[in-house]
Amino acid sequence: MPVSTPTAPVRNNMDIFDSDEIDSLRAENIILKDEDLSEKSFSRCVFTDCDFSGSSFAGGILEECSFIRCNLSLAGFTDTKLQKVAFCESKVMGIDFTKCSSFAFDISFDNAIIINCNFSRMKLKKTLFIQSDIQESDFINADLTEADFTGSSLRGSIFSRTNLTRTSFLNAQEYCINPMDNIVKNAVFSLPDAVVLLEQLGVLIR
Repeated sequence: MPVSTPTAPVRNNMDIFDSDEIDSLRAENIILKDEDLSEKSFSRCVFTDCDFSGSSFAGGILEECSFIRCNLSLAGFTDTKLQKVAFCESKVMGIDFTKCSSFAFDISFDNAIIINCNFSRMKLKKTLFIQSDIQESDFINADLTEADFTGSSLRGSIFSRTNLTRTSFLNAQEYCINPMDNIVKNAVFSLPDAVVLLEQLGVLIR
């Protein structure tokens, strides 16, 4: 039987995660490091200030869920269905999103810390990466048409053969994008960081 929302947020009650179907849960300050949460279905859940680092959601479903100020470092999402999942002010490190199920894949990031994550070859049209710190992450061959990186830092992240059509990098920083190696038609960039586009073309700016 699915577990539905209690009248108040759940704190330090691990028994709630014993069910395979968890619906409308509000969880706060839960520590579930290196836990096996595989094959579980979470619907309309909100996790706040929780630690899921090293835990496995493999083969499960996360639908219309939000992670707020959570730690998901090295969490496993192999064959996981991520459908309308939001990562807000959360740490997402070392996650290979290419291993997720592609069915109805829909995620967003807002003020998140994204480090060493793999998005290569993924269809990420209109995906939001707003005001986030994105370091050493891989977007090679990804389709980021109309994605939004507004206000984000992209230090060390790789864009190669990436579709950036109508993608917004408004007020984004520290990106390195070669317009000869990526599709940048109607993409939006801001000065002064947009100067790097000319540098990639060998243009000297004095």
